[in-house]
Amino acid sequence: MRSNRPDTIVSGRITLNEIVLKSVSVDRTLDITDFVDSFNLFEDIFTNTLTGNMSIGDTGNLISNFPIVGHEEIHITMGTPNIERVQTKKFRIYKVTDVNNQNVGLRRYTIHLLSNEFFMNLKSAVSRSFPKSTTSSIAEKIFRTDLESDKDFDIEETQNVYDIVIPNWKPFDAMNWLAKRSMAENRDGANYMFYETRDGFHFRSLESLVEEESVGVYRRRPSDVAEGNPDEEQYRNVNQIEIVNAFDMVANIPNGMYANRLVIHDMIKRKSEILDYDYSKEYDKMIHVEDNKKTNNWRLSDTQNMSGQGSSMLVHESADELTSRPLSKQTLVSRFDDTNTYYEKTLQNRISQMQQLNNIKLNITISGDTTRKVGDVLDLEIPSVETHVDGTVPMDKLYNGRYLVTALRHKIDSASHLMVMEVVKDSYFSSLPTE
Repeated sequence: MRSNRPDTIVSGRITLNEIVLKSVSVDRTLDITDFVDSFNLFEDIFTNTLTGNMSIGDTGNLISNFPIVGHEEIHITMGTPNIERVQTKKFRIYKVTDVNNQNVGLRRYTIHLLSNEFFMNLKSAVSRSFPKSTTSSIAEKIFRTDLESDKDFDIEETQNVYDIVIPNWKPFDAMNWLAKRSMAENRDGANYMFYETRDGFHFRSLESLVEEESVGVYRRRPSDVAEGNPDEEQYRNVNQIEIVNAFDMVANIPNGMYANRLVIHDMIKRKSEILDYDYSKEYDKMIHVEDNKKTNNWRLSDTQNMSGQGSSMLVHESADELTSRPLSKQTLVSRFDDTNTYYEKTLQNRISQMQQLNNIKLNITISGDTTRKVGDVLDLEIPSVETHVDGTVPMDKLYNGRYLVTALRHKIDSASHLMVMEVVKDSYFSSLPTE
């Protein structure tokens, strides 16, 4: 599967300069570009490493003659035409599936790929103490020492200081444990994630990501309509939109999005403490995908607006008593001393913030673009299904606006390059009516 770089940008084209099969046990390499029928590459902010797969049309019996037995690497050099960002990524083959001898001289199968750090995670364990350390500094030590990775590591400093002993955990388990207990400097949120993009690994809070400038405006419109710069606009046409989640109260309430209770049992002082979380009071303390100070409200009266309501997912703090009952979700933790109480601060905020991201989730299909990655923020223009009297079509009041890219899939074959992006937001574009 080869694709040459054209002189002008053509939407959905891809440059695959080389796909090389390399044995890690013997000194042997083979260019298999012409054997690859299709290639899928996945990024996910909730998954620690990149994953991928390739569909192979094998006319040279590579699977037996090379052979492909799980000790091989795939090196892929790829980029978007006329965008100066060509990258070579290395993956380990971890299994072969769907082996099918279609006819004499042709065998088809699927090769599955993972980043090398996944295998370093399998063969390593973290078993040592980290006295008086921030979670970000511990994460960096584990990344460099235990995962032995030389990839770029984008790490956001944390305020949490812990005395930690990690008891023989896998590095990824330790990193995810640290992420759940991390708070960024000068922030109240608790939504750190550890994940990989094509640029390297990241230990970042989602709040810091959503504060970044938008990478551009993506519009739902016919593919043959372009405005402004036609070359650039081709990559920002949304071919298809699927609303995966709009809201789910049966999930939001018991998962503690609106209210939850933390019961702390103090082992030293021999007493308990109860902390209740209230979404309506905490909302404007956090950074959201949509600005919680927006003024394009649906308010029916300028005198009726709850403080900080902005673009939140509540109409009013008294709109429904089900959303204000902390007993909908209870968590019990033990406190053994007074030094490490950050976990108590992060737990309730994280419970709510992670559930908020599950409410407004869309899948959008666009022409392939290797400059996009998870963690990007984009503006999505979605026309409403209604039409005004003058014939104009307004933007949708709920689903229009800013989104965070949390997952993407590159779908590449000899004819095209498409990308499916999962985009989410934790707040509405416009404020909800208050009466």
